[in-house]
Amino acid sequence: MCISATIVCMQTSGRHEDEIAGVDTSEGRHPQQQTDDPVSAALTASHALDDVISRSVADILDIVSLPQYRAMVALAPQPLLRSELGARLGSGDARLEAIVTALADEGWVELREGGIIALSAHGVQLVAHVDARRSAELSGILEALPRADRRAVASAFTLFATAAATQDEAS
Repeated sequence: MCISATIVCMQTSGRHEDEIAGVDTSEGRHPQQQTDDPVSAALTASHALDDVISRSVADILDIVSLPQYRAMVALAPQPLLRSELGARLGSGDARLEAIVTALADEGWVELREGGIIALSAHGVQLVAHVDARRSAELSGILEALPRADRRAVASAFTLFATAAATQDEAS
């Protein structure tokens, strides 16, 4: 199995699912052509961000799994009820229980009364470590752009994050 941050591609008989499904990957993963199609542009940007994310978590994946790290990120802003964490992760009860138990056993989270789960100080440090790596890489990428383009990227990401949060709340 190969893992790229938010994308997991299973190998079957030495071939990836996208190859089995007939997806043409001969053009490469990051097309550089300008597009007016917002979905194509967002998809291209998401692939570039997948690479940044993959590199930022690379040194922690021998400590925590990707689903465990996702749970830690969901808990970073504030403690959550077990049900809220499950909803944010889209995990069923058994999967969520395995994630939470593993994180608690390793001291990454604290289990509190009333089904509340909180990041431990140790967990906060790990998330901050990954965020610092990710921020440094994003900063380097953005510094290569002219100032006006950096502002445009910031505006676009803000709009996108707002739209995504609105959609998450609606579902």
